[in-house]
Amino acid sequence: MNQTYKNIEIIVVNDGSTKYSEKITPYLDKIIYIEKGNGGTASALNMGIKNATGDYFCWLSSDDIFYPEKTEVQLDFMNKNLALFSYTSYYCINEDGKVITPSLGIHLPNKLELIKAMSKGNIIIGCTVMMNKKIFD
Repeated sequence: MNQTYKNIEIIVVNDGSTKYSEKITPYLDKIIYIEKGNGGTASALNMGIKNATGDYFCWLSSDDIFYPEKTEVQLDFMNKNLALFSYTSYYCINEDGKVITPSLGIHLPNKLELIKAMSKGNIIIGCTVMMNKKIFD
């Protein structure tokens, strides 16, 4: 909610959790809140994507946070580069939100190297991704 890019839609998918539900109450007028039975991360993500109305989407797990500029900077990069998806580096944080690692992530020099690396296994952390919904079409 603290993103510098303000034209966003926030969808929260509760995947059957009963913990901390009171923490969402103050934000119900600012978000789309969906409750579903427990099905795991993939089913929650798919539910969020299905209900998203924007051209792009990002996702964030409940134990992660975005820098305030993440959406704005990443969308600008994608628009300038005509990219359908992008990903970023990330940091690990502790329970107090303090950064405890150097910048992590694999940066490759071009699309071909990315395709080669991804054919061997996933090198991208999901919560760093921004994707154009056209990919699903």
